[in-house]
Amino acid sequence: MPKGIQYAAVVVGSGPSGIAAATALIKQGIRPLILDVGLLPEKDAFEMQIKSQKTESRYLNNEGANEKNPAEKTWFGSTSPYRQDQRSNLKFDKEVIARPSFGLGGMSRVWGATFDFYEDFTDWPNDCIPTRNDFEAVKSLVPHSTTTFESDTSPGCVLGHIASEKLFRKLSRLKNFDLKLSTLAIETKLNSPRNCKSCSGCLTGCPYDSIWNSSQELQDLVMTGKAEYLPDSYVDQITESEIGVKISVVGSNKELRTFVTERVFLACGPISTAHLFIKSNIVEKITFKDTATIFTGIFAPFTRSYRESKSHSLSQFWISSKAKNVFMAQIYPPSSDHVDRVIAALPLKKLLKLPVKLLISRVHPVIAYLSTDISDTFTIEKKNDTILVSSVETIAYKKLARRQLKNLSRPLLSRLSVLVVRFAKISTPGTGYHFGSSLQHGLLTDSFGRPSNFQRIHVVDASVLPSIFPGSITPTVMANAMRIVRSFYESCN
Repeated sequence: MPKGIQYAAVVVGSGPSGIAAATALIKQGIRPLILDVGLLPEKDAFEMQIKSQKTESRYLNNEGANEKNPAEKTWFGSTSPYRQDQRSNLKFDKEVIARPSFGLGGMSRVWGATFDFYEDFTDWPNDCIPTRNDFEAVKSLVPHSTTTFESDTSPGCVLGHIASEKLFRKLSRLKNFDLKLSTLAIETKLNSPRNCKSCSGCLTGCPYDSIWNSSQELQDLVMTGKAEYLPDSYVDQITESEIGVKISVVGSNKELRTFVTERVFLACGPISTAHLFIKSNIVEKITFKDTATIFTGIFAPFTRSYRESKSHSLSQFWISSKAKNVFMAQIYPPSSDHVDRVIAALPLKKLLKLPVKLLISRVHPVIAYLSTDISDTFTIEKKNDTILVSSVETIAYKKLARRQLKNLSRPLLSRLSVLVVRFAKISTPGTGYHFGSSLQHGLLTDSFGRPSNFQRIHVVDASVLPSIFPGSITPTVMANAMRIVRSFYESCN
């Protein structure tokens, strides 16, 4: 390496895109340094996990869950990924729910686990489309199993809920919608210690770590010596020079350290990457595209109570409009977690608890995503001594969201006697954590994720996606991160 250069490559962030980039670098013969804030969940969270394993409780209460904010998923009551780091000057308008992650493994500890790649790349520049090998590399890194409603499951399949099976069969009669069973990042290999036990504990954090999270891969890379890892490292600024990139890092004790690397791969997530760009004077303002999120439910009185099924409790299947990339909704099974959240939000909860519980136990929670074309955006920019994330919701956006919901609810009610709950929550931009395209390829960055006038700074997270479709985005983000690393080093040879 040239004089003064400490590392050939540094990856900032330990989430899925960071691990994908690090894995791709290792394939190129490079041992990367991974810098990460790296907060672990509280000790209580791990104690709850062990308790759940010992009792095999399928309905361990998630006491730390934020009942009023369904976007804030938790892991056995731990909300550590969402906590504002004291070293950050990032502020949020009260309307903005989205947060960056300061947890080990990023949001992958609490992600929804849906595993699907984009199928339509017509909006992407040709040189930015991941190859089949990039997709296969992600598949080899992340376990994935398709939901089945057969009790005799085999490796590669994960058991769905009996109530969801009845609803799926009924909804399959619709002609104007496509249905697809959910593929999830769940380990089902029988000889694996993380093999799924179908304990229905997914929503409070899998007690067996069957749901993949990137901190598992990070640990393997460090233990095998393939990567160097430095936790508790808040990256405060990056500066590119002719020979490399200077990275300023602040520890929790406020100690400032600097690293010089040939090139840096930013995998912080769209908000943190934008924050770092503004602090480093690379840009002044960044706008995030979002796939608007609707939280609602399907009331199906013909289905059984949630307590009558041994299954996973994540997304069971997807329903989407025939018009591609407009509207996609993932259907969850009835669960005790959902019942408890609804009851906790009601007035007179003691009086209403029993009748509401009987009704809600037949409601299938629905999380729907809309096209970015009909969704509002949010921004990040410097305001005096802080950097502010702000959003302005438009009336048109809410009208379009309700129209899409109506397009789904009408045929379900008229043809199948299935009721879509109409008092749906149409959330503020960023709520579903399916946002990005803030530094998209072909417009604000090149095919290697580099902004204009920069040669050594690469963005590999969802920020650079040319477009964001409704539905799962994480596997595609990972494939693109691998493509950026692979294609760049191939271009150098």
